[in-house]
Amino acid sequence: MIGALVCGVTALALSVSPYIALDAGSDWEVVYMDEVDGCLDPWTLRRDGPDSMPVAWINRQKTPPEVNLIFATSAGIHPSVGPDLNTLTHTCDRVVFNSTFDVTPASYANNQWLQNVRVLQNGSAFGLVHNEFKPELFDSNNPYCNCSVASNRSCVNHCEMWSTGLAVSHDGGDHFALVAPPPHHLVAALPVEFQVDQPLAGYGAISPLLPGSDGAYYGLINVAGNSAAAGVPTGNCLIRTPDLGDPTAYRGRDGDGLFTVMWRSPYDGPNEGWGQCATTATNSSAHIAVHACFREIVGTPTGDWPTFVALGDTSWVGHGPSGAVQYSWSHEPEWERAISNWTKPQYIELTGASRWMGDRIDVLYPVLLDASSPDLGQSINTARAIEQGDNFAFVGVESPDLYVYIVTSFRNIIRHRVKVSATPPTPPSPPSPPAPMGCTAFRVVGAGNAGFNGVYNLSNVDSTGSPQFQKDDTHQLYRLVEPGGLAVWHLGHWNVGGSVLYTTPITGTWVNASLPPPEDWRCAQPSNQSLIVQPAPLSVLCCE
Repeated sequence: MIGALVCGVTALALSVSPYIALDAGSDWEVVYMDEVDGCLDPWTLRRDGPDSMPVAWINRQKTPPEVNLIFATSAGIHPSVGPDLNTLTHTCDRVVFNSTFDVTPASYANNQWLQNVRVLQNGSAFGLVHNEFKPELFDSNNPYCNCSVASNRSCVNHCEMWSTGLAVSHDGGDHFALVAPPPHHLVAALPVEFQVDQPLAGYGAISPLLPGSDGAYYGLINVAGNSAAAGVPTGNCLIRTPDLGDPTAYRGRDGDGLFTVMWRSPYDGPNEGWGQCATTATNSSAHIAVHACFREIVGTPTGDWPTFVALGDTSWVGHGPSGAVQYSWSHEPEWERAISNWTKPQYIELTGASRWMGDRIDVLYPVLLDASSPDLGQSINTARAIEQGDNFAFVGVESPDLYVYIVTSFRNIIRHRVKVSATPPTPPSPPSPPAPMGCTAFRVVGAGNAGFNGVYNLSNVDSTGSPQFQKDDTHQLYRLVEPGGLAVWHLGHWNVGGSVLYTTPITGTWVNASLPPPEDWRCAQPSNQSLIVQPAPLSVLCCE
């Protein structure tokens, strides 16, 4: 039966369960740095600030073909473009998509993120759009929320309704617009109207859509927050559509594993029984996480290798200071079955990524992108394969250009080459030993701001007995007791506010260290936002 799937998510016993690991011969690379590359938009007077999973496609309507990489924001999406995924320049002269910014919940067109793009060979492209109605951002005299960010910063995310819409492009993905005037672009919404002061609820993060053997496209939308109050449990809603361009053709999966769940706006009348998707869990042991990135595997060696991979969210439990990205495999040959049949989660250790982040380590929106995906599609040379390749949906097992991309807590994007192997990766090196007591000189290596690299000699001992080290008049290495009594180390200009560029975290191995820690340095947020800060030092070692 078309649309029938195995209900639930099942772990499979595989003969080959490969590993994805950072390539030991590579380092993290900057893809996008907000303070350098970001476009200052006229709506919010802020820079782009990546706020969604990176999405890539190739536009063959142009000569020569042009690769686009976007990372959605809700106030004007500007692309990074170039001849291939390894040679991109962020451009401010084109807005791929922008929010409607309507101020009523019934429009389902408020603050919008283009999160999913599928480009077809005829130049048409379709994208699912995440929408957030956020009346807490209005002034205090609005009828939807009694808590306004304008007067109280704690009101952030206080009153919210999320939904999913549909956008279309007719120029290979250069420009997108809603497929129909709001609310007729609506794909998925809770079956109830927005209630004053309601907590966050609705359809949230959207995965890529991949084609099944039946010609339909399958993916998922995450159901977030207090949606259970509307009859839709929190979790992932699997979706299917035979027509990417028709918002009424999308269906959610029901409790019997069939794609029968339909959506419509509750503002059009009674909505009982509509939009009741049977979701799957996204807890720490789930096989698919909240932000799911699906890819098809090609070029596998002989044997029972997986056919699809699902990248998910991040975890720190049992992992290093940079955390790890969850992934799972499927062996099903057809995508319509693979999407609900996955192995138990494995993890890519993100060794070294913490150097690109602040004390609050947020690894956001991880995706796998293979720069050779378009070439892989062309080499297979079927209509389906070319489409998959041009949407960067292919992952080559032996590709030298396979990367994991992450958005950092500073809203920058970095990537690291990864390798797929049947053998486990080499375990990470053990932590460096602390400096010997009495060390009077330390060498800082690898800081993004080169002025902070060099030798720091003992210059003073403060009133708490902590040593202070100095490179020159404006670069010092010193220990500071934070509010709450925890001591951390700083690299900055002593007693000059906003001058700290690097710090050690307030949690973990090196809290309260009496001498500068050898590793696990993080980026601070200096008052001069134009300073190049990332990455934090690779090492701070005793050099007597």
